[in-house]
Amino acid sequence: MVHNMRTNAIERLGFGYDSVANIQPDIVYCAAQGYGAAGPYCDRPAYDDALQVESGLAKLFEETAGQPLLTPTILVDKMVGIMTAQAIAIALFHRERTGEGQLVEVPMFETLTSFLMVEHIYERAFDPPLGPAGYKRVTTPARKPYKTRDGYICILPYTDRQWREFFNMSGRPELTQDPRFADYQTRNEHVDTLYGLINEVAPQRTTKEWLALCADADIPVAEANEINDLFNDEHLREVGLFQRHEHPSEGATVLAGPPVNMSKSPASIRHPAPRLGQHSEEILRELCYNDDQIKAMCATGAVIDENHPGSKGKQ
Repeated sequence: MVHNMRTNAIERLGFGYDSVANIQPDIVYCAAQGYGAAGPYCDRPAYDDALQVESGLAKLFEETAGQPLLTPTILVDKMVGIMTAQAIAIALFHRERTGEGQLVEVPMFETLTSFLMVEHIYERAFDPPLGPAGYKRVTTPARKPYKTRDGYICILPYTDRQWREFFNMSGRPELTQDPRFADYQTRNEHVDTLYGLINEVAPQRTTKEWLALCADADIPVAEANEINDLFNDEHLREVGLFQRHEHPSEGATVLAGPPVNMSKSPASIRHPAPRLGQHSEEILRELCYNDDQIKAMCATGAVIDENHPGSKGKQ
């Protein structure tokens, strides 16, 4: 069982974990909520934008862009969905081994905070702290796509050798001997200067020229795409990420397919998105409701079912 309701709301409906586990003791019961049930925020409503702000993510942009910003994607909902799938898989494996069901909590606030702190806990990973949280290499304003002669590009030398190659191809061979850039630690201390150099030299060549030079030197590089460019990307086209499907009511659709490849059990999109009320009757029958009860619920609008003419939700 999976739900995303606050604890007090699901318990009012009689579907709290204890109530359900009394009926089905080995159930894997997952609550993907805004906040963990043990904390004082447990009954707050939670939405993606609010959690980006509350977690500190939005204010990280103060260092890079000068003001708090939201990421231009529904970040938290998708991240928590992935974490929920992982957590349920682990709980199912535990049940397979032990026969035990359990309550699984995947709180959005804690999930996003944990995700950010992988790198941003930084010098607060020690007790007492060595310094403030925040990984400076990724919060410097100089870390950005760099303007070339005809577009934008990401150039990311990382190893000692890659930086030496980049200094040479940029016409700055003397920097290969500069003690500020001798190793990872000293480069990290002067990351603003390093990224400033890339920003300075990038406009001297076209995007294609940089792509070729960096490829020859085995330096990580990528052209900045617009989101619409991806539909014509040669790699994505070759691996078949974007797939055409026929929906029974909406017609032809294009969807991004599963990005993972599994040699023995390949993933695929097997069913189109359901229509509103498409499976209501099927689910109610699994819950042992009879014809009269289902008709009554449809007639009052308690349930929408496309197969019942009396349903108030029928289009």
